[in-house]
Amino acid sequence: MNVDAAHPDLIDLDTGDIYEWEPEPAGGGEPGYSHSEDHDFAWLRTALEETRRLAEIAAVDPAELDRLRDLSLNPPEDEDD
Repeated sequence: MNVDAAHPDLIDLDTGDIYEWEPEPAGGGEPGYSHSEDHDFAWLRTALEETRRLAEIAAVDPAELDRLRDLSLNPPEDEDD
């Protein structure tokens, strides 16, 4: 987890996915937020917020964090399958 106050870790409130500040993305490009499991690419926070409901992890209630982490580890099955 990132402890940088200027670039706090973010969590998607719908999926539980975590986004971390990446100063040097592995795939090149500008610094930004990358998915915690893929540090090849990074996006500006504003770009992520256009398509996701994000919150700073430090501001989320611990019980809600537990629920979101469980959701991330055990996503609901796709109804189309």
